[in-house]
Amino acid sequence: MIRKLVVILVLLTLLMLLFSCAGDDSVSRSRLGETDNPAILGYDPVAYFTDGRAAAGSPDFTYEYQGIVWQFSSEENRRLFIAEPETYMPYFGEYCANGLSDEHVIGANPEHWLIDDGRLFLFYSARGRGTWEGGDLPREFGEAVDYYRQALGSEPGPGDPAGYR
Repeated sequence: MIRKLVVILVLLTLLMLLFSCAGDDSVSRSRLGETDNPAILGYDPVAYFTDGRAAAGSPDFTYEYQGIVWQFSSEENRRLFIAEPETYMPYFGEYCANGLSDEHVIGANPEHWLIDDGRLFLFYSARGRGTWEGGDLPREFGEAVDYYRQALGSEPGPGDPAGYR
């Protein structure tokens, strides 16, 4: 009886971890140097800061930084990015910040985002974002940083190309 209870608790825990970043959104990945598959699914990273919203970029306004192609909604946003790319790049690249804090690597959906302390974080779903907003953000951030280092073997931060593979 106790063994069955332990198995059920383990399964429930695994399901909770799996669904903490789950949602109905489909996520595809960007690849280094592919102009037809831009970073963060073609969303404009500057618009999160300047417009306070997720905005689709345009192939008319692109810039390649560290082998990654970025799209922008305007020439002005493109210029802002060129001047300070790491100011506007997502902190964990294209990975779900909440997924990393829950110790799994999952792609993010650019429609679900949060800016905290001048850093852009992307999430797989609104639920993942809500976990960070409603919880202990410094703890969540620290756990995500630790797992990013462990899983990707790299130092997290907006300029880390490992966040875009």
